[in-house]
Amino acid sequence: MKISTIRLYRVDLPIKGAGYKISRGRYVTQTANVVVEIIADTGLAGWGESCPFGLNYLEGFGGGAYAVLEELCPLLIGRNPLETDAINGFMDAALTGHIYAKSAIDIACWDILGKAAGLPLYTMLGGMRNEAPLVRTSVNPAEGDLATGIEAKRAQGFQVLTIKVGDDPVADAELTLAVAAQAKPGDRISADANGGWLLHEAMSYVHRIQDAPDVLIEQPCESLSDCIEVGRRTNHPIVLDESIDDLEVLAGILVRKEISAVNLKVERIGGITKTRQMRDLCLKAGCAMFVQEVGGAEITYAATTHLAHTIPEHLLLGATTIKADKSLATGAPVLEQGRARCHDGPGLGLGINTEILGEPSATFN
Repeated sequence: MKISTIRLYRVDLPIKGAGYKISRGRYVTQTANVVVEIIADTGLAGWGESCPFGLNYLEGFGGGAYAVLEELCPLLIGRNPLETDAINGFMDAALTGHIYAKSAIDIACWDILGKAAGLPLYTMLGGMRNEAPLVRTSVNPAEGDLATGIEAKRAQGFQVLTIKVGDDPVADAELTLAVAAQAKPGDRISADANGGWLLHEAMSYVHRIQDAPDVLIEQPCESLSDCIEVGRRTNHPIVLDESIDDLEVLAGILVRKEISAVNLKVERIGGITKTRQMRDLCLKAGCAMFVQEVGGAEITYAATTHLAHTIPEHLLLGATTIKADKSLATGAPVLEQGRARCHDGPGLGLGINTEILGEPSATFN
């Protein structure tokens, strides 16, 4: 099988609600994504999506992803899309870095691989080990009374509650303690700073939440060394997110037991192939994981949920759901009672709505 055609689509995706807030005043209301369609000479088509999530989250942005893919796509014509490791090796040799853009190619190749085998992606990735992964949801005091909001989430079946922190450590600690006071057995609370604190701010925060030791603290500081130092000085579990984009870095951390868990985001890591490698390392080391997408629609949501199905429940802290308020496909994983479930169709199991995508911005053949 050979790649005969690749099409690129520019897609602006509005974010649900009033937008998505992360630390340091970063606020995303719309993302400029790139959707990739890879067509093989057999007629099979695979779909991928690059989601940098605004201008200042990843080391890249929508226009940058498009420019990278314009360079890579002509070089991939004639290569075998079923050889996912070989495709990744070739992309890395041809163009250094920019893994957020390469992830779209990788996801599309895996979609073709599943379709060629007639199997859902979770089977291709090792098999079903978690039939209904827990999904994390955000608790936002701006939406109204905090206790009422938590009860509403709980009534929907959500057990994994995420608080967005990383700005004012004093106010963040007050919010964290208020949410922890509402927790019930079975709830899992994660305070996600997205690398927003300096080390002294993170230490001020953890000192103030000592009465809530079960709270997971996710990426408290920007640098890996500062995150590890926070972990040394607190009894709270530390989750690494943005610091984990390289297999060698993850391996070293797991060997030294420097953190408690990781958050694997498919687009940020570079696609399914590299996320699967990290998953396998974590499974071997007994390291718990979140598995998420960054800010895409059904394509990255499906890829992420297929991966979540392959992780035993005791090692999966939570999966994700769609942030985008625009549908690009049918057949997305079903969210019910705080848990997600993929369909059993081949590959990603999606039917892409090409009318919403419109005409391709570029075609390579």
